Amino acid sequence: MKYPVKSQTLPSIAKSLNKEGYTADMLYGGDINFTNMQSYFYSSGYSKITADRDFPLSSRLSKWGANDDITFSHLYEDIKQRPVDGKPWLSTFLTLSSHEPFEVPFHHLEHPYLNSVAFTDSCIGNFIDTFKELPAWKNTVVIFVSDHGYRYPENMQEYGPLRFHIPMLWLGGAIKEPRVIANYGNQTDLAATLLYQLDLPHKEFTFSNNMVDSLQPAYAFYSYNNGFGFIDTTGVSVYDCESEKPLIIKPEAGNEIRLNNGKALLQTLYDDLGSR
Repeated sequence: MKYPVKSQTLPSIAKSLNKEGYTADMLYGGDINFTNMQSYFYSSGYSKITADRDFPLSSRLSKWGANDDITFSHLYEDIKQRPVDGKPWLSTFLTLSSHEPFEVPFHHLEHPYLNSVAFTDSCIGNFIDTFKELPAWKNTVVIFVSDHGYRYPENMQEYGPLRFHIPMLWLGGAIKEPRVIANYGNQTDLAATLLYQLDLPHKEFTFSNNMVDSLQPAYAFYSYNNGFGFIDTTGVSVYDCESEKPLIIKPEAGNEIRLNNGKALLQTLYDDLGSR
């Protein structure tokens, strides 16, 4: 995001949907210029961005900006006003209340992190309950996914797989039936998986796999400072690039293949970045 000359060449879900007549808007209760987000989202195909500057000072009660109860309410009112038979749309919303320093108008749990997550969870529940009453619900897919996790409990390994384990939930009236996808995947897999459901091409997303395609490799890859983790059905391998040694091998069987796959993927990521 800090290098627009490169990031603007990346494919995006918004760009793909724009080609199909969708409009794309972005909502964030904080400073949209943080880490160059505004430039990134505009170049990614978003035509409208709502941020802290669009909320009164009285609503910006946390270090980061407007808390999630304010922004979820804004999103609901915005969707409520959209014509049901109008152009299809993509709305992206980045929450902020469950981020340090965890200052929220909610005091139910002693641990500040857990309390902040419970607050965001209550905001999600209220939003979904009210959204279900709108006509738009029946034709909408609502996807929840984390941008990153938090080290909890505090004795968790900083480089271990649990540190990077996040959920992805698909809700909405457009979901045909309940289903659990147990395949390993990455945040990047959201693009191919979603576009496949819409019967849209997704080959330009080099690092994205369709998680419901049994013919595609199912794996999870994560990186951290000077290292990476690679997880598939054979196990887990975590590698430290500085010492050039594995930190976690579970089990030994398949470790060499996992490490080679992780190294190849990391190298390919750098090659891709360098070529843009």
